[in-house]
Amino acid sequence: MNFSISEIREIVETIQVYDNMDYGGYGISFLKRRFAKVFDTHNIRKTVQFYELLKDESMRDRIAGEMFVDSTEMFRDPAFWRFVRDNVLHQLTGAGDTIWLPNEAGGEEAWSFSILIHEQNIADRLSIVCSNPSTSRCNVIGSGAVDANQFELNYSNYKRLEDKDDFETYFVKDAHTHTVTEWLRSSVCCRALDYASAIADEKICMIASRNQALYFGHDLMEHYYNTLYDRLSAGGYLAIGVKEQLPASVAEKMTVVSETEKVYRK
Repeated sequence: MNFSISEIREIVETIQVYDNMDYGGYGISFLKRRFAKVFDTHNIRKTVQFYELLKDESMRDRIAGEMFVDSTEMFRDPAFWRFVRDNVLHQLTGAGDTIWLPNEAGGEEAWSFSILIHEQNIADRLSIVCSNPSTSRCNVIGSGAVDANQFELNYSNYKRLEDKDDFETYFVKDAHTHTVTEWLRSSVCCRALDYASAIADEKICMIASRNQALYFGHDLMEHYYNTLYDRLSAGGYLAIGVKEQLPASVAEKMTVVSETEKVYRK
């Protein structure tokens, strides 16, 4: 389904009365793609049908989850994970510190971090919190389910780290789904909250938010990164996507650790 700019603006204005459905700060092209996907998924032909669906709370939660772009790879961009393993993880020395993954879509980043901290023998002092405003998304992440069709790609990315070769041991397999082992999932907690609410009292030693702000307009991007900066502990690390840029208001307060891998330190 194709939308005009005025139709997108009307939809955004109409649905923002619901919790976790304020898309006013997102780019128009992103919204066109995501709303088209939602309408096609639910066989919606008119916006009035969409508004009727949103009256149901469970449907709102499902659609909020569908507005996120799926992440389908573990250890995506292996050079980034190699850099984090070799240059960042062992700087996170405080017992009970937290790695936070805001707006986590499918769990692939969370499981990648969990594998790394276990292989580096530091899982006893670090926890991983991922957050997404959709309860249904969090339930999927919490289940540990990983698409079996992506397993070879995930394994290939992992092997490019040129370290251990224990990947097979991290999953329980059946014909269609590979499930992350329970002991590996124990390091990860998923919270059904938006990025502004997800973290309260934890000491956040690292935030990984790769490719999230690509879909934001300028004002939302500014608010998003300043919120992450405020949540990050002094000396903590922030990792963003290689195609992203920190707004000047945040960049001027951080030290560049790796320009290539877009890692910064507060």
